[in-house]
Amino acid sequence: MQLARHLFASVFISVMIAALLSLVPSLDQRALPDREIPVFHPFRERVVTESTLVSFLSGHAKVMRIIQADVKEGRLWLSLSVPETVSKNRVYEEMLHVIRNALIYTDNITQVRMDVQLTGDQKLFVEAKKEDLAQDPGMKNSRNLPPKKYLQEQFHFQAVTQ
Repeated sequence: MQLARHLFASVFISVMIAALLSLVPSLDQRALPDREIPVFHPFRERVVTESTLVSFLSGHAKVMRIIQADVKEGRLWLSLSVPETVSKNRVYEEMLHVIRNALIYTDNITQVRMDVQLTGDQKLFVEAKKEDLAQDPGMKNSRNLPPKKYLQEQFHFQAVTQ
């Protein structure tokens, strides 16, 4: 009986601590009312600069190789390449992931320009601006569009054969 009481107390205290810790992100002074705040997600840098660009990209560009990257005056420019083994759908998913993390979860990026070299002479271009998010502010994709279709409808997207 004593063991059960101690076990219950420790579980109860753990749950209370977790609940209290989940409130910490909402206490962040920089939080905006129209922005979602991740509760059990570690806060990352919310401002991307030249000195934090590499760590930002390494956390978000998993299958694409970074050829060149630059960030200036709220614009993130990326030139990327993709190994032949990666499917196009996976490339589209990752492009969306990078755009979402740049436009939604940072405070200073207002535009993302990305060109992705696929196999051979195929290239993808996308230009995404915060203004493009008027229909889907959190990039939730509530219509469940495939990644390529979402890129085409939401942003300025081109697939080019050179």
